[in-house]
Amino acid sequence: MSRVTRNMIRSLFAAGCAAGLVAVAAPPASAATYTGYLQGTCAQASGSAYRLQMKIPVNELNVPVVYTNGSTGTVSATTAFMTMNVEWCSNGSSVTYAKIVSSNADRTSGGVSTNLERKSYTKSGTPPTAVGGPYTLGTAATWGRNFSGTVSGQPFGVGGSLTFTPANFTSTMTVKVYPTDARVECTGTAVGHPEFCSLNY
Repeated sequence: MSRVTRNMIRSLFAAGCAAGLVAVAAPPASAATYTGYLQGTCAQASGSAYRLQMKIPVNELNVPVVYTNGSTGTVSATTAFMTMNVEWCSNGSSVTYAKIVSSNADRTSGGVSTNLERKSYTKSGTPPTAVGGPYTLGTAATWGRNFSGTVSGQPFGVGGSLTFTPANFTSTMTVKVYPTDARVECTGTAVGHPEFCSLNY
């Protein structure tokens, strides 16, 4: 067998092996990710079962404040929060099952004092669109306030008073479950800006 023939056979073999591989998605390196807690063998599908609880704050930015010393400025006020408790199953190469076990979107004590109200709340689940892709779970809430008023800063840990104006805005929480290493990516938004996601113990 000539060297040219041997090289051709090697090339064809390598191409065939590559074609047989299945790409498994993983969270972006820059994303905030967490590892799920192993629950044992999955009861709903193949693979192992995992669970994790996460949360995001809902911050209203640039709220005018008058401090106790008379100076003025703006602050970020956490008027609500969102939580999500998710469970899923993975066989290492694909997410075989995922569900929002429980979730919530509610006001903080500060949000109550500003007359913030939750208007609507929805949940969604989108299976992977490709083999090895993430399973996406999401929640969304709409909020409203129908008055302008000044609230003492104590609910927000600010020494002064904050002025809130009428508002209508949305907050979202998204969890993408990946098949590798029991990892999830959690992101959030509120009033058009990103919110930091953390574990909810």
